[in-house]
Amino acid sequence: MITFDEFVVFIKKTGVKHEKEFYELCKRKIVPINLVPESPATYYLNIGARSFAARDRVKKIFKEEHGVEYNWKTKGHKQKYDKIYRLQPEVNAKHKATKKRYRESHRQEISLINKKYREGQKYKAGHKKYMREWHAKRKANR
Repeated sequence: MITFDEFVVFIKKTGVKHEKEFYELCKRKIVPINLVPESPATYYLNIGARSFAARDRVKKIFKEEHGVEYNWKTKGHKQKYDKIYRLQPEVNAKHKATKKRYRESHRQEISLINKKYREGQKYKAGHKKYMREWHAKRKANR
């Protein structure tokens, strides 16, 4: 069997976009099953285990900071856990990468939405009011 990195390259080169499409190719024996696993999700399960490392670490940090075991049923615990989780470097990096990828793929749509919003009457009225207040504060501080 090939490694996970080689599998990713293989999928990109073949142009498979969906899981169902991959399984259909396996059924038709188009994909070499002796090299590529029929069920990559179960075969490469260990690769996904890296993402759970942050969760285990967060539970330890939670116990150290708050002195109690994390309980997902308690609302206060959930909020504190989420805050600690978001501060983890790999989680933060993953979030930034996802956000960047989304912005790059939807750049034109986002710019059109922003432009439409800025040209709207509601925005213009709010901005005008804000600028009047800002200038008034600035004059008062002189």
